[in-house]
Amino acid sequence: MFTGRTNMPLRPDNITGRFNQLAVAAGVRAVGPHQVRHMLGSSLQDFGYGVHEVAERLGA
Repeated sequence: MFTGRTNMPLRPDNITGRFNQLAVAAGVRAVGPHQVRHMLGSSLQDFGYGVHEVAERLGA
C-alpha cells in the first residue's frame, strides 16, 4: 500500500500511471508495479532461488 502526503491510501490506477510515466522517461517498457513483482519472482527462480524463498521475499 502506498500513501500520500495526508497518509491516505493512493489510488492504484494513479500509482500505475505514474510508474509508467517514469518507465517511459527512463526509456524502458511501461509495465505496472504488479508485473514488476511477477518479473522479480520469475528472475529469482531463474537464478536458483526456491519457491519458498521467492514467496518469502515477495511477501506471499
